[in-house]
Amino acid sequence: MKTTCFVFALLSPLAVAQNCFDTAPVGSFLGSASDVIYPPRPIGFAFPLGGTTYADIGVSDHGLVFLSNGGVPPPPLAVPFVWTPSLANFGSGRPILAALWTDMIPDPAAGPTAGVYVDSNATRCRIEWRDMVNAGFGARFNLALTLFANGNLRFDYDPAVTNESFFGGVSAHGIVGVTAGGALGAPVDLSAGGTSVGTTVFENWTVPDTFDLADRSLLLVPNGAGWTYSLLTTGCASATDYGAGCGVGGADSVYESFAPSSFDLAGTTIRWVRTADGYRVQNGVGTYVAPGPTAAPVAPGQVDGQQQFALSLPMPIPGGTTTLLNITTKGQVELRGTPQAIDFTPSVNELLDWPNTAFHCWHDFDRSRSVASRIVFEEVGGFAYATWSAVPSFGLVAPNTVQWQFDLGTGDVTLVVVTALGMVNPAIANNTVVGFSIGGVSSDPGATNLGAIGTPVVVEDQVAPLRLTTTGLPRLGSNQFAFQLSAVPPLVPVAFLFFGDTVLDPGSPLDAFGMTGCAAWTNGNLGSVALPVIVDTARFSLPIPSNPGLVGLTFSTMGVAFSLRTPRNLISSNGTRVALGF
Repeated sequence: MKTTCFVFALLSPLAVAQNCFDTAPVGSFLGSASDVIYPPRPIGFAFPLGGTTYADIGVSDHGLVFLSNGGVPPPPLAVPFVWTPSLANFGSGRPILAALWTDMIPDPAAGPTAGVYVDSNATRCRIEWRDMVNAGFGARFNLALTLFANGNLRFDYDPAVTNESFFGGVSAHGIVGVTAGGALGAPVDLSAGGTSVGTTVFENWTVPDTFDLADRSLLLVPNGAGWTYSLLTTGCASATDYGAGCGVGGADSVYESFAPSSFDLAGTTIRWVRTADGYRVQNGVGTYVAPGPTAAPVAPGQVDGQQQFALSLPMPIPGGTTTLLNITTKGQVELRGTPQAIDFTPSVNELLDWPNTAFHCWHDFDRSRSVASRIVFEEVGGFAYATWSAVPSFGLVAPNTVQWQFDLGTGDVTLVVVTALGMVNPAIANNTVVGFSIGGVSSDPGATNLGAIGTPVVVEDQVAPLRLTTTGLPRLGSNQFAFQLSAVPPLVPVAFLFFGDTVLDPGSPLDAFGMTGCAAWTNGNLGSVALPVIVDTARFSLPIPSNPGLVGLTFSTMGVAFSLRTPRNLISSNGTRVALGF
């Protein structure tokens, strides 16, 4: 709470958020049909109007909403009612809210996401009409209506909203307002602001393309038996990411692929030495540790099997630690993630895109070919061992012996290849692929000669840039708005958010400060907060007070984390622009 108060104490008006539709719509998608009234759905609270409260809304694609309780009173037949925004229809005795009732439909050219969205909670219900067009016209626009539990109504319009229809006549009219079902009275000029004396207040545009509330927001507040109506020049809550983070490293994978008979790693040891940011891959001297009498069989009885084994200590791995190893009969050891289907046809592309972080001495081993073969796991003296002892290749009896060794304390991993009589046999049917890859899709760094590495090869835990985004929208009274910083390297379990009153876009290069390839996306003059990092993610919740004085305040922010990828050992994220509002 102290941090939240600190942030809001520093904020000052920077710019006005004009567009309430610069983020993707949220909530439920009702559909993209034309000339419809969707079935009643819960508002989320009891909305008061004209001495009655209503629990449900029936939404039309034509910019109007019908209030009811369980469908009572029932809405009219959609056609031709919805494309006829006449005062006779508006005053037909039903409680109606009209954001802009005109002959609009979802734009077919915008695809299946054009249409009506509803987002409800216990305090507000927002209906958005996205990617709409007037019937027969191609200019696309968005508008919204928000109902608040206190009875307020808010109407938002983007710059292209207007009234029109190729039918002409009353179909080209536009109506904005609210009626509880009683007598309409006279229309008003909503743009001038004022107070009504009855529960109905509306404006009617009878000439095509004369709608004058575009790029504005209109607020209706109950005032006794009537309404106070006023235009808002600020107030659209938004959070927009911009720019790009740095920290893109080199490779998160290393491999060598061997065609049948070309395998040349027999008698070779390959070591993955754990560093703060990844592994240093090198050749070394390795000692094969023969399995002891307590070694546990891996997936006993299965040629194509796998089994998870618990470790007595958490072992350092990319993204944190693990206390489980998943071992397949095909020479793979997964460090984390849901076990995958067994694959006996190794390939480079599959290794690079393997869903789980894993080490691979990937070969179609077949222990059923020899009673002397064993695939076992054991933990001894702080090391875990996965061993393929005298295991033939599929279709052969010639044995192979390989062993993965895991230092639980340091996270170092060693592959000892003792013999490979099957893998070098030209009669085998598929390749052998040896290497390591971070889980998920990886770019191809090119093959490495693992038998003669020379200069150690650096494999990094994270090659994705540091990424800042948000969840929820910064609406007044919301407890759901938060920042999320992801792809944080596992060097130091803390990251930072910097806040400023200026958006820097394009970003200001930070090379002179030792952050090569990085940029600043905010001036950062409002201060910073430190955040704990869990695995590779840091979150910062920012509850928004219900203070109308905060509407229109904007600020910029960016993240910074520790990394060995720059001389300063720091990397930066993209920027996020936040505008507080309704």
